[in-house]
Amino acid sequence: MTISLAMELDAIASDFKGRSADVPVAEIIETGVFISALSSLAQRIELELSIFRDMEAGGQARRSMELAATEQLEDMIADAKGKIIRPDFGKGGRS
Repeated sequence: MTISLAMELDAIASDFKGRSADVPVAEIIETGVFISALSSLAQRIELELSIFRDMEAGGQARRSMELAATEQLEDMIADAKGKIIRPDFGKGGRS
């Protein structure tokens, strides 16, 4: 069974609008328990949305870093223009 927060809150609002002044205490308590469950559902939805937004922001950051790294590598390749770079790993520097 799927619970829709918006639909349930709308049903509670409609129920409250149609009530008379004489409402049994047990019914008020039952409605309070149900609203508490809806509050818990809302908290979980908000947490899920927050996690999703964080994941999306992380994806955008990764794409930006990848683009910047690619541009840097392309610049390094363009600067070489036929030059051959040979690393010297020997001791004592150049001879």
